[in-house]
Amino acid sequence: MHEYLANQLGALALILNDRVETAMGGRSATAAAILASLRHQGPMTGTSLARIVGVAQPTCVRVVDGLAAEGLIARAPKSGRDVRLDLTPQGAAEAVRLGQARLALGMMAAQLMAAATDSRQTANRHCRLCEHSLCRGEACPIGVRADELEPEQPEPS
Repeated sequence: MHEYLANQLGALALILNDRVETAMGGRSATAAAILASLRHQGPMTGTSLARIVGVAQPTCVRVVDGLAAEGLIARAPKSGRDVRLDLTPQGAAEAVRLGQARLALGMMAAQLMAAATDSRQTANRHCRLCEHSLCRGEACPIGVRADELEPEQPEPS
């Protein structure tokens, strides 16, 4: 049984990896993170961007150079030693596309979690490390599936 589970988990990991790579459209995780960071936090310096994305400054510069060459990032005129980076309209559209692809992956994950739930006991086991205040009701695909299978009965008074 353990070998079977290992096969399933391996296949699931590959499916998720393939979907992520497809969603990224050939972009590196760093490039996607740079676009998302600029989309959500606005223009910033390369130094700030490198810190947020969690890469070394030279890596950030190299990736930004590539994104700028694609017309996705624009550099503002230098102000002292700092150069502010921002998304072009094409970069903003690509950041939105990447965000939508990520949401689609989240929906797939929710479907997988629901499909893996065959009872309320299984649901409780799956969610044993969850912070239950974060996902109640419709926000929890596992709980929704458990309710479909075994509606919770009110406590007798």
